Amino acid sequence: MKKFYLAFLLTALCLPSFVNAQETVAQVVKQTVETNTPKPYVYGPGDEIAGKIIGEADYNFEATVDENGQILLPFSGTPIVAQCKTESQLRTEITKLLKKDLVNPQWTLRTTKRARPPVTVFGEVNTKTKIDLTRKATLFEMVGLAGGANKDAGQIVQVYRPQRVMCSDDNDANNWKPESGDPTEVPFRLYNIAEMERGIAAHNPEIMPGDVIFVPQAAPAYVVGEVFQPQAILLKREGGTTVMDAISMVGGNRPEAKMKDVKIYRKTAGYDEKQEISVNLEKVRKREAKDIILEPYDLVVVDKTKKSIALTIAEFALGAGRSIISSAANQTGVRVVY
Repeated sequence: MKKFYLAFLLTALCLPSFVNAQETVAQVVKQTVETNTPKPYVYGPGDEIAGKIIGEADYNFEATVDENGQILLPFSGTPIVAQCKTESQLRTEITKLLKKDLVNPQWTLRTTKRARPPVTVFGEVNTKTKIDLTRKATLFEMVGLAGGANKDAGQIVQVYRPQRVMCSDDNDANNWKPESGDPTEVPFRLYNIAEMERGIAAHNPEIMPGDVIFVPQAAPAYVVGEVFQPQAILLKREGGTTVMDAISMVGGNRPEAKMKDVKIYRKTAGYDEKQEISVNLEKVRKREAKDIILEPYDLVVVDKTKKSIALTIAEFALGAGRSIISSAANQTGVRVVY
C-alpha cells in the first residue's frame, strides 16, 4: 500500500511538468505547420506581369501595378484593380476583358517581378542578410537564416515594422502602432530570444515583408581597480553575471585588492544619481553571503586596501577602462524564402 501511495505521489508531482512539456511541443508543431503552409501571393504596387495570348499576338501585354494598385492593358481603356488579388483572381478579371473581343481565349499569365521589400536582419547575428518572403515566416526562422544570434547577442530582439501590412484592415493585429502614439515613429516590438528559440508563440511572431530585425549587442558592465585586466564585459543572455563572475572574466583580482568591500555603482532610473552597493566577496567565496547579479552599465570597483575608491574611479575615467560597445548594419545579398 505504501508503494502505491508513493507511486501515486510521484505521478502527481511529475504530471504538471509533463503536461506543460506536451503543450509546448504541440504549440511548436502547430506553429510550424501554420508557418510552412503556403499562402497565395497577392499583387501590390511595383509588381510586374506579362500575358501571352495564343494565336493573338496583338493582345500580348506587359503591365506594372501602379501606386494605386491598378494595371492598364493595351486592349482596354478601363484600369483593373490588381492590388490584393491573387494570380487566379487577376487571371479571371483579365479573361473577362479578353472575351469581349475573342472567343474562348487561351492564354498564360506570368508574374515577372515581385516588388515586396525584403526583410532585413542585422546586429549580433552570424550573417547579416536580406530575405525575400514568398510565404509566411516567423521571427525564429528569419534569425535562423541569418545564422542565429552570435555569442555577443543580448537577451532581446527588436522587430521594426516601417510599412503598413498590405491588404489588411485597421483592426489587423499585424498593423502595429507606435507605443508613444506619434504616427511619425516607426512602430517596433521587443521579443525575448530564449523564449523565441523555445517556440513560444508570443515571442515568435509572423514576419512581414519590409520588417527590420535587429539583434542588439549585450549590454556592458565595467570592472576596474585592482584586477588584472580592467575593462568592460558583456552581460550575455545565458543567465545572469555575478560580481564574482565579472572579476573572473577580467583575469581575477590582484593580491592587494580589498575583497571585503567591493563597490558596485548602479545608475538609477533617472540616470542623475548612482546607487552604491557593497559586497563582501570573501564571505561570498566562503558561501556566507550571496553574490550579486550585475545589471547593464554597472560599475564594479575593486579598491586597494589603502587607495580610495574615488581615486580608482578617476583613473578609470582617464583611460583605464576600455569600451567594447559596437554594432554594424552592413547588408549583404538578398536571399529568398520559398
